[in-house]
Amino acid sequence: MINNDKIRYFFICIAILFFISAFFLPGVIIMPLKIILFSSGDVLYFGMGTEFYMFGMIAFLFLGLASILFIFKKWILRIMAIFLCLISITFLILSVDEYFYIQKDGFTMNEFSSLGKHSFIPWDKIEEIQYVYKANENSPLRIQLNLIDGSTYNIPFNGFSANMKNMLRDYVAPHGGKLVDIDEE
Repeated sequence: MINNDKIRYFFICIAILFFISAFFLPGVIIMPLKIILFSSGDVLYFGMGTEFYMFGMIAFLFLGLASILFIFKKWILRIMAIFLCLISITFLILSVDEYFYIQKDGFTMNEFSSLGKHSFIPWDKIEEIQYVYKANENSPLRIQLNLIDGSTYNIPFNGFSANMKNMLRDYVAPHGGKLVDIDEE
């Protein structure tokens, strides 16, 4: 038979696991999940912004806090715990939903704010790809896609987007586009 002390110890252990794992589980779980869900066989390069890691951390921290609130017998605290679980699920969904990838026929991206609506950009619609640098620094801040119709898409520069410069140049140049480095003021 399970008594209340065992249940409390269980929820405390679960809370500790969530708090500790909040720092590495977003990279271990969410990153491979994105690749499995959104990458197909014809993807040449798959990347994502760094916001997913922050939102994944928040989700796991909220799950740990909810586990602590489940220990108490007051119904208002348990309702708050359920509410925190719902918020953490929202943060997990937001952390999985932002990505970009390169294919032979174009560039596909799902921006953080679009929530499930991805944009496909054929190579011939891209007028210019700008690597935007902060003045007097070597590492780019972002990659900006300028389309023929005047719209722009921004990709934050991080470890996922660091090695794709030559690949972008090789695919956009034959279609009339160009890749340039610019300094932001």
